[in-house]
Amino acid sequence: MKKVWLFILLTICTAVFADLPAVADADKSRGWISGVPFTPLQLGIGLFDRTQIFDGNAETLAAFGLLTQRQKSAAISTAPLNVLQRNYLLQSAALLNLGEYNFVFALAPGNIIYTNYGLQTGLVNISFDSIGVQAGAVNFSGLLQFGLFNHSGTIQFGIFNEEGKLQFGLINHTPDALIPWFPFFNFSK
Repeated sequence: MKKVWLFILLTICTAVFADLPAVADADKSRGWISGVPFTPLQLGIGLFDRTQIFDGNAETLAAFGLLTQRQKSAAISTAPLNVLQRNYLLQSAALLNLGEYNFVFALAPGNIIYTNYGLQTGLVNISFDSIGVQAGAVNFSGLLQFGLFNHSGTIQFGIFNEEGKLQFGLINHTPDALIPWFPFFNFSK
């Protein structure tokens, strides 16, 4: 079931972002100034190359984008579409956060973070390797999940919980449990 939902979501994301050049690869994002390894401030306005001040592979303290921001790492980064490979403090977006690592906070309606060590909060939170917390309507793969629908978390609090180790919710399903479907509380080995 998890693979079906992830396939559907990734298909939609691919269709939406297919025309954006290297949207998920901040290292290849070209800016007006190249060869700078660190900058305290990064500003960007658009979706394409040469629409931000420095290259995307520069480490930065704060990165701000009018339409999108593609950056290797930042302590604070915000844009409607925010692509940040390593978030050290706050990654926020009006639409979607994409990233490899989240260490503290990722806040957006949609968060797709490969490895989450911190808190993902939004309507849809997806992580593929997570020891962090997810709080949102739909959560995929978190150590601790709070939401309406939670999938593959260790500890889950929600209306519908699926494939968790310890579940508290209206409907709980885990195939490895003694009773796979159970209301209010369920657990597996």
